[in-house]
Order: sequence, then C-alpha cells, then structure tokens
Amino acid sequence: MAKYNYSFQGYDAEKMAKAVGRDITISTKHAIEICNFIRKKPVEKAKIMLNDAIEMKRPIPFKRFTNGPGHKAGMASGRFCVNACEAILRIVESAEINAQHKGLNTSNLALLHISAQQAAKIMKHSRHRGRAAKNTHVEVVVGEHKEISKEDKADKKKEPAGKEAKGHINKDSMKHGHTAHEHTAHEHTTGIDATNQTKNQLKNQKIN
Repeated sequence: MAKYNYSFQGYDAEKMAKAVGRDITISTKHAIEICNFIRKKPVEKAKIMLNDAIEMKRPIPFKRFTNGPGHKAGMASGRFCVNACEAILRIVESAEINAQHKGLNTSNLALLHISAQQAAKIMKHSRHRGRAAKNTHVEVVVGEHKEISKEDKADKKKEPAGKEAKGHINKDSMKHGHTAHEHTAHEHTTGIDATNQTKNQLKNQKIN
C-alpha cells in the first residue's frame, strides 16, 4: 500500500500521534460534519460525543450539508450518522493507542487535527452497477492538551500599560470638563491676545 500523505502541517513525532482510515465505506458528507463537530475537543469528550450519536442520544449537528437533514431537538439540521461515527471512533481510539505507545499522557490528549477527504470512487456491481460506492479517507492527529491557568487568562484580559495611561489621562481631563480640542482652542486664543497686546504697546510708543 502506498504511503499516505497527511494534510496536517507541523507534525511533531515526539509530542503527537496519528492514525488514518483509508477507503472507508462511509458518507464523505457525514464524515466531514462529524470531524467539524469534534475537532479540537479532548479525546475523552470526543469519544463520549461519538458514543452518544451511536446510541442515538445526541445527533451530530449539520452546518454545511443542510439540504435534506431534518431538524432535531435543540438544534437545526442534524443526523445520528451511526455508521460514520463507529468508523471515526475506531480511528480516534487507534490514534490514542499510538500515543500511549509513545509514552504520552492519554488522559490529557486532544484532537489537534481531524479531517475527511473523498477517496477514489469505486463502482458497484450486480443490480447496483453504474452507481459509485461511498468511499472516504479520515485522518486524525492527537497531542497533549495545554491547560491554561486562571492567572494566564487574567493576564490576557488586562489591557496594555500604554492604553491604561492614555485612558487615565482622558478620564481626568473629562472630569475637569476639558477635552483635547478645548485645550488647543484655549492655547490659540491666548496666543492671539498676546500678539494684540504687543501691537497696542508699539502704537502707544509711536504716539508718544
């Protein structure tokens, strides 16, 4: 079998693990919607979501291929996609096992990348001849999830020091009832008054 080229860029063999399912007989449209639904999720949470769809407890929301699927409770278009969820769940578990063999922390894994592509079209035979069979490639890349502490979140919410100082100056000026435009206008009028005074002094000296 030829080597499969992953579409994921920046793969680190020491910190990540991957798995691929080739020529799976599932709907490509269903696989794309499932991948969009569980992408960037922790592996444990993604497995729960897939199992819920397999047991027909919670459907997969359809946001791209919405022409046909009916509305489900709590969402717009959606389907359970049992066959596709079972196939993708096996690939996710395979990637998790590969990560375990590498010594990664399996309790802290996340789906860094998951995507589905249309595979080669294979024509059906017998009484279904002339129709193309469903065929899909699904690739998965997992890695350890970086937890963001509460302190880091608080630091991101803080504004830069320059903006705070600028805002502080503006607030003080507004408290005193002055704006930047008023300050410049006041300086301009004081300059005109000074020139008028000097002109009057020169006229008085000439008269004397």
